[in-house]
Amino acid sequence: MAKHSTRGNLGPFQSSPAQLPTGLLSQRKSAAKDPRIQRALDLLEQHEQHHSGNIASAVNLSSSRFRHLFKEQLGVSPHHYLMNARLQRARALLANSFLRVKEVAALVGVNDVSHFVRDYKTLFDETPTETRTRANRARSAAA
Repeated sequence: MAKHSTRGNLGPFQSSPAQLPTGLLSQRKSAAKDPRIQRALDLLEQHEQHHSGNIASAVNLSSSRFRHLFKEQLGVSPHHYLMNARLQRARALLANSFLRVKEVAALVGVNDVSHFVRDYKTLFDETPTETRTRANRARSAAA
């Protein structure tokens, strides 16, 4: 991920561990007027591990044209969209499971834990461990 902050690119949303966040996805789909980009979003929803080159081929676009159209219509690059979706999924897993940070990173498709923590903190202003601690306190207070 680039050194600049990606905060605010996708806005806050909740996600389920099984797929990309539906609320954001439907919001993004309505913004995408090109049916190829809508199809790409469907593919991203079904298979979060896709590489943008594979998705571009699936919607009959060159990689560069796909990236251009995606960013033009959704305001964020496919890479940042996918990274933010993975981080949102990680946030839900951290708040609702007892998996270690390393395991969560692997589950959402991030191989380098240090980059995962850095990107997570950039997006959410807290570390994955702080998210887990806050969620545990909230559960304890509710009980």
